[in-house]
Amino acid sequence: MWKDDVAPRVAMLMEYFYTGSGVGLWGIGEDGEVFYTSNQNAKELEMILKSGDCLKYALEEASDLQVPFIMGDSLGMIWVERGIEPRQSTVYQRDGGLITPAAVAGERKGMQAVVSLLAEGKTCAHVRVGEMVRFTVHAEVPEGAGRITAVDYDPVEICRLPGEKKVFLNSASFTEFEQDGRYGADAEFSYTYDRPGTYFASVRVKSNRKGDASDIFTQVKNLARVRVVVE
Repeated sequence: MWKDDVAPRVAMLMEYFYTGSGVGLWGIGEDGEVFYTSNQNAKELEMILKSGDCLKYALEEASDLQVPFIMGDSLGMIWVERGIEPRQSTVYQRDGGLITPAAVAGERKGMQAVVSLLAEGKTCAHVRVGEMVRFTVHAEVPEGAGRITAVDYDPVEICRLPGEKKVFLNSASFTEFEQDGRYGADAEFSYTYDRPGTYFASVRVKSNRKGDASDIFTQVKNLARVRVVVE
């Protein structure tokens, strides 16, 4: 089913999907072997995947359709089997090839938290070497989409392989708030740069529909960045 140039493109698409939504996908060939996955717990889950009938069903469907086949996870199946209506889709505007989601959680809808990151209260901060920089994080979850469960950050945006489990090495404590039926969180962290250059500090905010930080498979993630020019 997979042509030589198709599998790499599907793998790239899965990585993009994981980066944007935190959902791990599986690429499975006609022989039933996994050729690529963006799931960070692949070794543990592959046994579960192969032990059930879902893999057999996917392969049979893919064989008939002759196209890449994507199956829904358990969250999607709950919507179908139990009649629980999903959240309203994310509201966005499209301008040519540019997709711009609504700026605030009350208007954006969907599942992801709306996240902002500022350095010294600015979207671009100019500081000197050795000067401590104060970062502020503000995140708000759309109504009914849950609560913030974690705020992780990287002040220098060190590039790591996508498959590594720990991309954001630092976690910040946060203060939760509720406003107009929506939950959110504020957090702060500081960093001192010892070399001149332009840095893109980044933050990853996780949320869960039940506010459960221990359920690692249902964390919804979103990112924000800010530029810091060190002179």
